[in-house]
Amino acid sequence: MKTNSSPDSESEPAQPHEEAASTGETWRSSLYPENWYPGYKNADGHFVHDWSYAGYRQGEQDIPDTVPGCVFDVTHPHYGADPAGENDSTASIQRAISDAGHAGGGTVYLPAGTYKISLERSKDPSDAVLFIEHSGVVLRGAGVGETRLLNTTSAGMRFKDVIQVAPESGPHWAVTDRNQRNNAIYWETKRLLTQDVPEMSTVIHVDDVSGYQVGDDIFIGFELTDAWIAEHGLTGVWDSANMTTYGVADETGGMFSRTITAIDPANDTIAIDIPTRYWLKSRDKAMVWKHQLPFIREVGIEDISMGSAIEGGTTTSIGSGTYGYNIMNAHNITFQYVKDGWVRRVESYNAGNPHGLELLSNGIKLNMSRNVTVQDTTFRNAQHLGDGGNGYLYTLSGNDNLLERATAIGGRHNYTFGRFFSTGNVIFNSVGQDSAHGPSDFHMFLSAANLIDSMRFDGDYFEAMYRPWGDPIHGHTSSQTTFWNTYGESYFRDRPFIIDSRQYGYGYVVGTSGPASAIQTTPTVGWWEWHTDTAPEDIAEGEGLGETLAPQSLYLDQKARRLGN
Repeated sequence: MKTNSSPDSESEPAQPHEEAASTGETWRSSLYPENWYPGYKNADGHFVHDWSYAGYRQGEQDIPDTVPGCVFDVTHPHYGADPAGENDSTASIQRAISDAGHAGGGTVYLPAGTYKISLERSKDPSDAVLFIEHSGVVLRGAGVGETRLLNTTSAGMRFKDVIQVAPESGPHWAVTDRNQRNNAIYWETKRLLTQDVPEMSTVIHVDDVSGYQVGDDIFIGFELTDAWIAEHGLTGVWDSANMTTYGVADETGGMFSRTITAIDPANDTIAIDIPTRYWLKSRDKAMVWKHQLPFIREVGIEDISMGSAIEGGTTTSIGSGTYGYNIMNAHNITFQYVKDGWVRRVESYNAGNPHGLELLSNGIKLNMSRNVTVQDTTFRNAQHLGDGGNGYLYTLSGNDNLLERATAIGGRHNYTFGRFFSTGNVIFNSVGQDSAHGPSDFHMFLSAANLIDSMRFDGDYFEAMYRPWGDPIHGHTSSQTTFWNTYGESYFRDRPFIIDSRQYGYGYVVGTSGPASAIQTTPTVGWWEWHTDTAPEDIAEGEGLGETLAPQSLYLDQKARRLGN
């Protein structure tokens, strides 16, 4: 347990948060002084990233209330969706979505009512119930509690989505020559870095800038070499020759999706729109390459309640032939390969299910997407709480996304981050409540440099530490992540803390408050039989003093500084 005892006044001056403990005055973190600027480091070399770029259009524009194009009313006779909930409306709603997409965008409107949808009537039952595949399409209801989508398929939803927002094919984020062997654009545009890149950089030196233009979407990443693995203390845990997850996909360091803002041919440099979040070394074949396929953009889901027909009570079964096996990894909403999109005013609801259950397994997942905002949403009470990716209410696996005023109740993991490309994300002013199994967490493979800001926990906590589970072992799950101004109403079961931060290198915990305000930062060394040395200890300031922390929100203050307001 981390405690903030007063230092010896003769050998070391009191820190601002320690002085505030006795005076009750506001205090600032040593990481974020009044004169802070992007790239600032304190006297000990510690720093916080600039997270002001998170969310729709990097926070520089509001989510639009109207979008270009026509309104496609799904109850119009041409479509014939049934708001009374007597007939299945899957095909009708999908036809309206497809028409909007082929028209170049528009609003697909679902008037108040209950609309039954099902996997059996989907255009592709192997993947999802409803698909948004084109830019500029917004699926809009009449409001939470007014428009209800009721998925009547339960046992067939294994690894499927109720609503999937993704192009028919999208840009692959993983990097290695073997993973991209069939991607011609990768081979044509692959450029090796000629200089190492520290975190918080916006200029990249490459061996050749020819073929690139301002406005190009690019990836910046590295190969998971033996040297990188050794540097992170994971030799014998990870294997560079065959780093796969459950035998499915290469786990490599394709970390950052960025847009080129300037090119200097004389010096072979490119400038990018958002700083890097972790260091990149030429030793690890760090490189840039173009997206082979575009994101879809300006897509949204809003003002809808989502329910599912659920059989029985909670389950943890994952064995073949069981009901749990048949609903594993089902998601209400998945965004994949999306840039500048949103979900707002969306909630799960209980469609007459036993035990108050509202979700088959998972809520919303932002996968390989960037600058998506999820705002004013609530997901509750998952049925499947078993191993293998179930009961995750909010999953962040992309770059610079924003969860704002989100509420998660009764998940296996209410919030989770996963994989190398989960960086720069912000969870702001959100709630984790009554976890049904374990913590909100950083789950696997070094999701670096994310911000948890103004979070409130009631029967939940956040964990960022070495995880000795999985195949391959999940290992170090985060580095350079900051927890800022966290409030605890109550602890989770036997865990007497609201933050467990034992990150690779350094992580940061600044300001906690509430009846449950304790934190844990003691490094793990030789925990169980796995490689688990997380020393040095993460930096903690102001345990129990969050109410007097200035600013109260790091994200909002950084955004105001960058945008000049």
